[in-house]
Amino acid sequence: MTDTDTYARMDATKKGRLYRNARREESPLGRIATPDDIADSVIYLITNCNVAGQVIVNDAGLGGV
Repeated sequence: MTDTDTYARMDATKKGRLYRNARREESPLGRIATPDDIADSVIYLITNCNVAGQVIVNDAGLGGV
């Protein structure tokens, strides 16, 4: 889950706010990824010539839960 305009519109509903808060609480980092978080990962991958063939999971730790 990434904090985008789509989720901002979803927050307009009670169900949307409940979902968003539940996802935030489930995250080991206690937060939701931002577009800048994703961009930082992409920049890292394209600027580090020693990284090849890797899958980067940018999910605020949810994949390990």
